[in-house]
Amino acid sequence: MSVLDSKARARLPDSAFAYVDSTGRRRLPINDASHVRNALARFEQTAFEDAAARERARQRLLRAAKKHGIVPLGFFDGQLRKERQDGESRARAVGLKDLPRGTVTFLFTDIEGSTQLLQRLGDAYAALLRDVRTLIRTSVREAGGSEVDSRAD
Repeated sequence: MSVLDSKARARLPDSAFAYVDSTGRRRLPINDASHVRNALARFEQTAFEDAAARERARQRLLRAAKKHGIVPLGFFDGQLRKERQDGESRARAVGLKDLPRGTVTFLFTDIEGSTQLLQRLGDAYAALLRDVRTLIRTSVREAGGSEVDSRAD
């Protein structure tokens, strides 16, 4: 990586950095290919002021990578993994408080001969399926239960 001493760094414009915080502190230099690679590697170690600032820095960094002919596959992989983990954490946090407590009962149902019934009824099968699901949902709610998911027939 090319050396960027403090004098040379000070002479660079703000546009040569992926992130400039509200106090003017400049982070993640992207002035050449080696610094772009370094910024890609250090992106997750940088503290951003908020999600919008992080996204702006990410976009600037990706534009710089494109400009220098860098395909940041490892960066994309890391970003996707982080987003998935963050999403899973948010889903668990929201979902747990909304779930009922106590005894858990799983109800599995099947419409016997559903394939033949679908062939016989055609488009009318959708109405039959809706009526069956409504009947089951109503019964579950009347018994004080909660529906978590409904799939297939």
